Amino acid sequence: MGHAFTDYNTVGPHSSIDYLAPDEFERRLREEDGFRDKFLEDRKRREEKVLKNRIEKKRRLKENVSLEDGISVQN
Repeated sequence: MGHAFTDYNTVGPHSSIDYLAPDEFERRLREEDGFRDKFLEDRKRREEKVLKNRIEKKRRLKENVSLEDGISVQN
């Protein structure tokens, strides 16, 4: 069990960090300014998109509008 935990947290690639192993990701984040800047910009863009989608979903629910073609839905 300990080996699997160590492997997962050091060697195995993770989708949330550009499919890099955590050790490799940490090294690149520390040593490569271009990598760090691009990763942080991409992360910021994804977070902004998630926030925008949440706001849009709340707006649609508040206005009682369906997601397809803006057709009103009656419950």
